[in-house]
Amino acid sequence: TLRRFDHGLERWRNRPIRDNALIVVLDAVRLKGAIPHLKTAVPVLFAYAIYPDGSEDVLDFEIEHGESTNAWSKFCQRLYERGLKNVRLIVRDDCDAIGNAIALCWPKALDQQCVFHILNNLCKKLKGYKDKQVILSDASWLYEAISEEEFYRWAIKFKNKWQKYKYHTFFKYFMGKLYQSIRYFELPREYWTIAKTTNRLERYFEEVERRIKPFRRFPNSGSC
Repeated sequence: TLRRFDHGLERWRNRPIRDNALIVVLDAVRLKGAIPHLKTAVPVLFAYAIYPDGSEDVLDFEIEHGESTNAWSKFCQRLYERGLKNVRLIVRDDCDAIGNAIALCWPKALDQQCVFHILNNLCKKLKGYKDKQVILSDASWLYEAISEEEFYRWAIKFKNKWQKYKYHTFFKYFMGKLYQSIRYFELPREYWTIAKTTNRLERYFEEVERRIKPFRRFPNSGSC
């Protein structure tokens, strides 16, 4: 049975991939035992696609020692060679290695950084600030804008309101992320929610982690 599963999995991982994905989500989940001789959890790279007809698909996964530019580039190049030549928008966290891989494999794709990750990082950088909750609330509200023009109008108001912090790390970080956090405006509005975050894969990872929780770690790479 396991041999049949291995053969089936190998066929799945080498199948042709549909082209012209509207959205591709790239992210990694860290799993213990994926590489047996390492005691720490290692990343398993994942790609998830949403197509214009509404269909969705996990495209592939790969166990790696780390999230390097080389690892992500090889992973993305494999997707490209299997048929994924054109992607409208790619959603990712702020991992520079993923950004480098996108630029190499799909240079024309819109590079969207996950709004949730940006706000989560902003929250960490605001630790100890008395205005933390108000700033977070104001920053989150920007993403309720119904157009790019409205977003930037609100962003100017945000900048003026918190001008006293303009030289602080959190302020420079957030203002520097604005452009890459709103590439979703270039898609039809019905896809904005999906395109804002990596939630499609995050929910998938939660289910994977729930299922492996009873045995805590994989005994080997094949099991993973």
